[in-house]
Amino acid sequence: MLILFIIVITFLLLLLDYNKRKYWSRRGIPQSSSLPFFGHFLPVAKLEKGPAEIYDEGYHYSGSDKPYLGLYEFWRPILLIKDPYLIEKIVVKDMSYFLDHPRWVFDDKTFVGDSIFNLKGNLWRAMRYQMTPSFTFKRMKTLFPNLKDSITLPSGQEFEAKTLFRTVSFDTILAFFGVKISNRGEFEKINRLLNDVSNFRFYELLIVQFFPTISELFGVRFIKNSTDNFVKDFQQTISSNIGLEFSKLLQKIKDMKVLKLRSKDLYIDKENDEIYKIDITDKLIDGQIGQFLLAGLDVNANSLMWLAYELAQYPDVQRKAREEIRQTMKKHGGEWSYLAVQDMKYIAQCSHESLRLHPPLPFLFRTCTTTYTVSDGLTINEGTKVVIPSLSIHMDPKYYPDPEIFRPERFDPDESFNKYTWLPFGEGPRKCLGMRLAQLLLKTTMSQILEKYEISLNEKTKFPVRDDIKSFLGAPLGKIYINLKPVSD
Repeated sequence: MLILFIIVITFLLLLLDYNKRKYWSRRGIPQSSSLPFFGHFLPVAKLEKGPAEIYDEGYHYSGSDKPYLGLYEFWRPILLIKDPYLIEKIVVKDMSYFLDHPRWVFDDKTFVGDSIFNLKGNLWRAMRYQMTPSFTFKRMKTLFPNLKDSITLPSGQEFEAKTLFRTVSFDTILAFFGVKISNRGEFEKINRLLNDVSNFRFYELLIVQFFPTISELFGVRFIKNSTDNFVKDFQQTISSNIGLEFSKLLQKIKDMKVLKLRSKDLYIDKENDEIYKIDITDKLIDGQIGQFLLAGLDVNANSLMWLAYELAQYPDVQRKAREEIRQTMKKHGGEWSYLAVQDMKYIAQCSHESLRLHPPLPFLFRTCTTTYTVSDGLTINEGTKVVIPSLSIHMDPKYYPDPEIFRPERFDPDESFNKYTWLPFGEGPRKCLGMRLAQLLLKTTMSQILEKYEISLNEKTKFPVRDDIKSFLGAPLGKIYINLKPVSD
């Protein structure tokens, strides 16, 4: 009897799985072959490939010339978008149909669930509306002196790049908030937790992402309690020592208790100018602090590390950048100012090219919030996860000839390119809110280093340098070591 029961249950599960994996073909949408229970994600579960590699295989699938492809993340059907025109429709022109991010690392028990990245609907609209003024060009110019003064150039010649730039990034993030922390021991502990890429931790994150019911049952979290507590304490530090514009803004929002916004401010088409009321909680404020403190820290450190890695391999590019930096400094009387950094066009091209090769996230995603029909008859149902394989697009020779080569001239101001083929920060209203800040930190830090140092790779660096498939933010599999050799004026 037990054997018969097992056979029946197995048969029913296989039948259910087969039915789920016909989701796209029943709708006339191309899909590549998949496996029972795992869909296309068996290599991910076996630690053989990362999700970005699965999406890249879908991007290069030769069985269809459609600008999209149906895939399966285990049992969940997702739609892979390949075409820049369709990407523009989804993230900009028709973004009201794709307003939200899907549940990725959504965690209701910690600040992550309330970060602006994970907020949905009108709550996201309201927080975006309130926070956007802190990231304008004018605000960056006002903030620049504090950021510049926070950058401490290294002493010594040999460095592990991630550690070096993580320290620099932490100092600049503190400058952004306008606060100081005397005891960094807790920060270092949190840093180790965030950069834990052990197999066990990877499977924890896999469960959080794809099996939320199991993660809730066993209390598996994307963010550990110690990290959540660190962010809460940091909010108290900000509240007791209001520093710069962003900190003041967060305190202002917190003091409001209830946020009242008109529908026109939320970009909602209504015949009547309806008033929306949103309760402000400490957890909502924690979410914004945590995202900019922790995600910004790691993203900035990784971006600086990869830029240093690429520049180290191209001495001619370094020399050209250094020459421009020095000429620009002479033009501005030797003073490091916001306008001086904005005048450094070639280092901006270098950072653009490095971000093309090493985007903070190798893919973007959206949730279809209202059923949407494309001009060719494709219907995307409400609740469907849509994935944009940005790294695959960045590495497509159709858009970037010899895509594996670091070539800053691709982004020369006189050259034109489709902005929907360069997506390290996303695009449209849901693109990274801190994009201008991240780019400013990247250019300012690297310009100050290049002015005084020549960067080369240390012999400790093991080749080939590859991305770690277990890292969610584009970290390398091994450590990158660099040499900084002082150069004469």
